[in-house]
Amino acid sequence: MILRPGQIAAAAGGTLGSVTAAPPPAEKPQVGTLTLTTGPNAGKQLQLTKALTTVGRPGVQVAAVTRRPDGYYIVHVSGQRNGDQPPPSVNGESISGHARQLSPGDEIKLAGATLTFSLADA
Repeated sequence: MILRPGQIAAAAGGTLGSVTAAPPPAEKPQVGTLTLTTGPNAGKQLQLTKALTTVGRPGVQVAAVTRRPDGYYIVHVSGQRNGDQPPPSVNGESISGHARQLSPGDEIKLAGATLTFSLADA
């Protein structure tokens, strides 16, 4: 049996109502990137393709960036809280022990380095 547009509801006895359009195509996944903006390695980039990526210097400060369905989050994992290094921060606000969602353009200060978060199509 072949049904033409407009005949579907009639074939079902009028119980289907109106036919809806197909859902829009899914958005392309975006990949996060951290770009080092200070020091001798300025310009180096780290693509955040894994579910969990650690950044920083062990024994000094380490943070973890996690990829979740609703975006990227950063949390302080270990390192000196009282010492030569100020606590890790995003846009000047300490991230302490709570996960903080990252947005494009966020400036992260960690272990004496400054990084910028961005998103790009995969």
